[in-house]
Amino acid sequence: MDGPIIVKERKVVGPAGSGKSSLLNLLLQELPVDAGTVRLFQIKNGASVDLRTTHGFVKSKPEITISYASQNPLLFSGTIKDNILFGLEYDHARYQEVCFLVKDFKELPNRDMTIVGEGGKSLSIDQKTKVNLARAVYRQADLYLLDDIFHGIDGNDSEFIFNECVLGFLQGKTRILVTDHLEYLKQADTIAVIEKVRIPEKMIRSN
Repeated sequence: MDGPIIVKERKVVGPAGSGKSSLLNLLLQELPVDAGTVRLFQIKNGASVDLRTTHGFVKSKPEITISYASQNPLLFSGTIKDNILFGLEYDHARYQEVCFLVKDFKELPNRDMTIVGEGGKSLSIDQKTKVNLARAVYRQADLYLLDDIFHGIDGNDSEFIFNECVLGFLQGKTRILVTDHLEYLKQADTIAVIEKVRIPEKMIRSN
């Protein structure tokens, strides 16, 4: 991938199979860096970045935390609440706000205590996507990787989640959103258009 991109909020777009999810997997260190460099820096107060040639994956601070909402929801057999907490300590205020952001748990018979089967087989596609997103957002992190989080969700809910969650609840956090919803691109600091696992075009926009 060509050239450094230093951003606060980024949108990544491109056709299916172009490598958008692979970019996130590189940041998660789930794919090897066979050539070039992936640098993950936490920059504060306009500090400079050392871009001297280094190969592989470079992380400025080992304690940088990442939360990831995958393209394909990974749910386990248990309650919706268990799937959202994912072993983290229960924070009542944060949990209630996260559940509000994804909206429709209250429509289920047992709300967040509804049992989902392995892979979330008792939930609809949009419900699985929302549980997956709620888990990622509940976790406190420095960087949020959001991969196709509107999959299967209707337009009104998508707009609500984008405005109240991505722009609102996560305000002040670094967010990388992979999406084919082009109407949301105008809100990004940087748009990366990916073709064949390359970044041929970078358009910088300010809010």
